[in-house]
Formats: sequence, C-alpha cells, structure tokens
Amino acid sequence: MLFGIFFVVIVCRKQQFEEPAVSKKISSIPTIVEQSDRLLVSRRAPRAEDDVFADLAVLCRSPGFVHAIAHMCMADNMIGYLDEATPEDMLKLYTPSRLARNEMNVLIGLWVKGAMDFTEPSSEIIEAYVRRSRELSEEIHEAMNAPIMASMRELFAGGSESATRAPDPISSGVSMREAIFYSGESAFAFQYRDFAPVRYGADDDWIVKNMEFSMKEAAIIARAVARTIDEQASAANARARGDFEKIESPLDIFTFSAADIAMTAKVPAEVCEQVLRAFSYPVGDFNEQFVKVDSRNTAAIMPVLRRGERYVVFNSVDLYEVLYQAPYFWMLGDKAYRPTAADNRGKFTEEFAQERLASVFGVPRTLLNVKLMRSTVVAGEIDVLVVFSKLAIVLQAKSKQLTAAARQGNEKQIEVDFAAAVQDACDQGMDCAQMLFDSSIKLVAPDGRTIEQPNIEKVFVVCLVADHYPALAAQARQFLKFDPVARVAPPLVMDVFLLDAMAEMLSSPLHFLSYLDRRCAYADQVMASHELNILGFHLAHNLWMSEEANLFHLWDDFGIDLELSMLARRDGLAAPWTPPGLLTLFDQTAFGKLLKSIERHPDPGMVELGFAILGMNGYSVKQGSAAIDEISRLSRLDGLPHDFTVQMQNGIGLTFHCSPRPERAARDHLLDHCARRKYVQRASRWFGVVVDPASGNMRIGVMLDFPWTKDDSLEVATVHMVRKSNVSRNDLRALTLPRTQPKVGRNDPCPCGSGKKYKRCCS
Repeated sequence: MLFGIFFVVIVCRKQQFEEPAVSKKISSIPTIVEQSDRLLVSRRAPRAEDDVFADLAVLCRSPGFVHAIAHMCMADNMIGYLDEATPEDMLKLYTPSRLARNEMNVLIGLWVKGAMDFTEPSSEIIEAYVRRSRELSEEIHEAMNAPIMASMRELFAGGSESATRAPDPISSGVSMREAIFYSGESAFAFQYRDFAPVRYGADDDWIVKNMEFSMKEAAIIARAVARTIDEQASAANARARGDFEKIESPLDIFTFSAADIAMTAKVPAEVCEQVLRAFSYPVGDFNEQFVKVDSRNTAAIMPVLRRGERYVVFNSVDLYEVLYQAPYFWMLGDKAYRPTAADNRGKFTEEFAQERLASVFGVPRTLLNVKLMRSTVVAGEIDVLVVFSKLAIVLQAKSKQLTAAARQGNEKQIEVDFAAAVQDACDQGMDCAQMLFDSSIKLVAPDGRTIEQPNIEKVFVVCLVADHYPALAAQARQFLKFDPVARVAPPLVMDVFLLDAMAEMLSSPLHFLSYLDRRCAYADQVMASHELNILGFHLAHNLWMSEEANLFHLWDDFGIDLELSMLARRDGLAAPWTPPGLLTLFDQTAFGKLLKSIERHPDPGMVELGFAILGMNGYSVKQGSAAIDEISRLSRLDGLPHDFTVQMQNGIGLTFHCSPRPERAARDHLLDHCARRKYVQRASRWFGVVVDPASGNMRIGVMLDFPWTKDDSLEVATVHMVRKSNVSRNDLRALTLPRTQPKVGRNDPCPCGSGKKYKRCCS
C-alpha cells in the first residue's frame, strides 16, 4: 500500500549525447532500458489504447514502412565508438524517445500483417513514418498508463484514511501490465546466446534428430548474424562519413544471405539454412491474432524475416532470446519426450546455479540438492547450499515463466504465475533456512553421504528463475510475502542472468556476500527497473543508502559500466574489462591484501572485518592503506611494534599492529590492547589485526563483539589512554609522515597508551 508522504530520491548519471564520428565503429548494443521511466505528462486527455493501436496498424501497412523500421532500429539500437566503447557512447541509448524492444516488435508485428512491401520511399516519407511511429508509440504508453494515474489521483484525493482502505493501484493488473510490457531487459543478449547450448545440452540428441542442427551450431550462426549486421552498419557509417541520417538504405544493414552467414560462422551452408528457417517468420502468416500490443506476436517469436532469397533480422537480441526459449516448446510437441524435456529444464537451473556459485566459493563449499532429514523423514531439500565461514546461501530454483494472460494484465493469473515461479521458492527457502539452525536436522548429500552440520550465524535466501521474467523486481516488491526470521536475511529474487553477472563481477566470497548482505538490508529502500541496475550502482559507488530517504530509485543508466565490462569479457567488445569503482578501489592497497588473507582463512570474526572494510569509502581505503604501509615501514626500520587505531561507523573500531613478535606474544598483546581500546571508545565491536612488517600480510586477526558495560578494572587499566582514536577517519596524514620522535627508552611510558613502561609492554 502506498500512502502518506514519502521522501523519494531518483538517482541518475549525468547524461551526454553524441552522434558517432566518421571513423567510429558501429555496434548493436543490447541495452537495458526501462521505458516506463518516461515522463508521461500530457496536456490532452489520452485517447483509448485500441484507437491508437488501430492508427498505428494503418501506418505500419503504409508502402515501404519497413524502411522506417530499419531506420529506427539503427538509430535506437546501435552506438558508434572509436578505439574503445565508453559510457558516454552508450548514453544515447537511454534517451526517453528511444523505443523499447517490445515497442519495436509491435511495429514489426503490424507490418507483417500487411503485404510486407519492401519498396523504398523517399527520405522525407521515411522521416514522416518515423516521427509518427514515435508519436503513436508514446500515445499508447500514455493510454496504458492513464488508468494507473487515475487510480493514484483517486487514492490520494480521499486523504490518508481513504488511502489506507483503498486497493493498492501499484499491484493492480493494469499497473503490472504496463510494468511488464515496458520492463527493461534483465538479461544481456550474449547470455541468451551462450546459455542456450548449455541449457539444452542434455536435449541435443533430440534437437539434432528433429531439427537437423545442434544448439552449439545454432548459437554460432546467431552470433555470425549479429557480427554481419555490425560489420554492414560500420561500412555504411563510413560511407556516410559518420552521419547516421545520411546512411542510404538502412534496411540493407539488416539484410544478409545464408551463404554470407555460413562463411562467417564456418558451418555448412545447409546447416545455416536449417537454423535460419527454424526461426523464420512463416510464409503466408499475417499475424492475425496480434490485436493488442501485448497479444501473441509471431514476429517476436519468429524474428527472421524473408526478403526474396535473403533474410532480415532487425535486432539480434530477438534472435538470441528465441534461441534460449524456443527449443523447449519444440520438444513439448513430442508427447513422449515432454517429461524428459521438463526434467532437463529443471536440472539446468540448479546445475547452472551451482556452477556459478562454485566459481566464487569453490566446489567444496557449494553443494547441490542437499536433503534436510529429521530422523528418517525428508523435512526439506535445498537446491544449492553454500557455506562460507558462519554464513550460508540457500538457493531455491524454479523454471516457471510468465504466461500470456499475465502479460495482458490478468490480476489473478499474475499472482498465480508469481506464486509458481517465485513465492513457492521463497517459502521453501525460508523453511530450509530455519532448519539450518536446528541441531536435530541432518544434512544429506545426493549420494547418501552425511554432511557435517555447519555452525551458521546468518542465512541468505535466494529465489532463482531460469528465464527473463518481465518486471520481476516490481512483482517481487509488490507480491512477495514472508515472515521475518531472526538470522535469516529478507529473500532476494533474481534470474540466472543476474546470478551470472554477480558471479562474474563479485568473484570473491567477501565481495559476493557483502553485496548480498547490503542488497537484502535495503530490500524496501532501493528500487530499480531490474536488479542489474542496482548491481551496476554497487560496482560504481558501493551500495550505501541514506536512512533519511524512504526510497531510492536508481535510473537505468547505472548499468552502463557493468554492461560494457560484461560485453568486453563475453563478446570481445573493446571496452574496460572491470567497471571503475568498488572493484578497482582495493587494487595495490594494503586493505586489498588484507581482504585476500581473510578469504584464504575465513574466520567468522575476520569475515565481519572484511564486510566492514568493503563498506569504507575511497578516501578511507587510501588513507588507511597508507597508514598500514607506514607502520610496516617503521617496524622494518627500528624492529619495534607500531600501531594505529581508527573509529569506524556504528560503534565499530579497528586497531592495526605491525609487530615482529612471536605469534603468541603478538596475539596476547593485540587482545589486551583491543580490549582496552574498545572500552575507552565505548564500542560494541572491535577488530584487531597483526600485520607482518615484511610482507604487509595479515598474521593474526581478532574480534571482540559484546556490548559495552562499565568495568572498574578497565577504568584503572585505561586511565592513561588517549580517550579518542589516535587516527581519525578523516585525517591519517600523521601516519604517512616519517617518524621524527626519538627512540622509546625501556623505562619510558609505552607509546601504545597503556600507561605501562615500555619494557613491560611493547618492548
């Protein structure tokens, strides 16, 4: 229920828009755009959606309209860049006037309802087609949004009491219909392409027998189609000297022959023909059932169009997605094979999740299909269980999709689909998470082996879906129900595409778990069209949100750096390999070394320290690392222990000792010092680390975690200690200067602040 006054912060990048220069390469970028973020402010009452759709249908059947489609696909889906693609190159794809992929498919779907006329009209007529197409598309969005706006006005017009009793318009079918149709892409295009052969690996014998090609061959051919389109666009751009508006016959960019693709893909021509035909729009089909923007659109399901003896693909993302989705529906037509196909589909989701999580946490810590036994009864089953230190991830996977009725705004069907795809997984995950704290529960591996009961302090529940589930973030926010449980984080809903990106970018256990911890903590405070944008924001800025705002809405362009890096790693795009920000912050720093040491030896207390370090801002990391380097230098010079202390946020403190002492003596001294410093600072938690002077690596780590209480003995022991950190968070300059004080005498007061003589303390 939305009522009352909310302080909402909408965060976006500074947008700059640039047309491609003469020598720029052209690339089709599967951008992630949430079109419902357009400003739908109009001075006129919106027309009925059916009336606008009828006008759009007439326009799309105009002579040569296909050339306007080609023009818009080129302008809306392609970027130009020089040596390396940058975020600034990508920003043009985030303009409000850009048509979303679903909107573009509406135009194509209406065009194929006519005679599919390829006659090329004049440039003036094409420009008029383009202008009118954008106007009518915007009108449809306004019409779809009008009932939602009317409900919101009615809701708030009655005051807070009325708002409390009224139905929530955000959860209504019309609202979800708009969110579903205009939802951003939650997957990168190359993920569809690369995952398809893996998803159907167990079904490949059936596919080869019935389709006469393998899924690996289909993926190679689809990639060759995308590469051919990009190369033809770059050549056309060069001929036009970098002016998109002057490119002649944009339709030719998207047109190719099977022989061209076979040569690029290095596959037999007959195999290439078989693949292209499998995804080709049926000859003689006029898409008659396509009567609303979100009704069944054959042009979106069969995106390869025929142009005489040649083929046309307007957006390689469409081809990649059907490559990932369609084979399952082919197999459903074989009643005898249908159960096997369904079984393989479920196994893919679980095994994919295990493989990606194992790439972060290691195979021994990532367990598949763990049974939770109460005596001889199976009380529950965890699809994938990860245990790292005293933290656990319980992942429950589902392979359900959003049905056509739900996409069209059927409220009951939306809830039914969500329950099958997400809510059931959430319920199972929360039940299993609670059982991990039950000592009577025995964990059993699929081979019957008993797994040692882990000592868990906190569990993260992940609900995973296998397909692009439109408006998944919005639906999870509105419909997901769960009872809060102590030591179990609020469940996080995601698809396999987000899990893949998280495992790729947050490739260390501390980074991965730290993000899970913070994302779950901000479950109700941060909002975006899909989770990839929140991950992108985290990688750039570290996910910390002010408690003063009820809600932060992150604009879609926060996903740009993440997308560029994923394209560089998976598609070979000339772009930065790692997004600047959190992942580069710790490079070549003492804190970076410390994080690696913690991951090698994940003591629970030190894992907590790792989370605290990952929460630091850039200035604190640089200054703190400089301080560690300085006390290490001083210890190497004089052979004596040196330390510094810093008070962090939320009643947490941190002391670093650089000591050449033997391990036991160094540990005892560190514990004593941390206990006194924690008392002086009145902190609830204190970390201590002993650093090796030579290497800068962590030797010993301790954590004191208990509430502060007055203690007479500690009052005496700390009477001479400085009553504040000897290093502030904002000024570590003193530690980076050469040591100028004389060497401490044996009978002098110990510089650590204990009040003891140096010979009886740190000598």
